[in-house]
This record gives sequence, C-alpha cells and structure tokens, in this order.
Amino acid sequence: MAPFHLVLDIYMKLVEPFRPTELVGISLMTPLFDEKTAAERVKEYGERFEVPVSDPVRYGMVKIAENIIKYLNC
Repeated sequence: MAPFHLVLDIYMKLVEPFRPTELVGISLMTPLFDEKTAAERVKEYGERFEVPVSDPVRYGMVKIAENIIKYLNC
C-alpha cells in the first residue's frame, strides 16, 4: 500500500478543483494492531497531520465530529 501522506496528497489534489477542502480529521482502521500499537498510531498521525485522529470502533468519533462541526461553522 502507498504511504498515507501520498494517498492523502492525491486525494486533496483531486477534490480541490471541485470545492476548496481542508483536512479536518483522520479515521484509522486498526483491528490488526494490539491496543498499545493502535494508540501509538493514533497519536503519531495526530501529531504528524495536526488534526484529530481516531479508530472509530475502538475510540469513537467525537473529536473528529467536533472538528468537522467547528470547520463547517467557520
């Protein structure tokens, strides 16, 4: 699989002509990781991309949803 940052960059460039866009959250799928590794990945991606990150099954979507609402209310 391609590195996440490359996939994200391609996606953002594809969407941009249709509507200005901004990354407001990342939802990770971590079922193959143990709890410690999953938490580390969530933290790592949050720090790297400076947005809320979560695995919705493990941790829910509250932080990401709050950031989406904040973004839409700007």
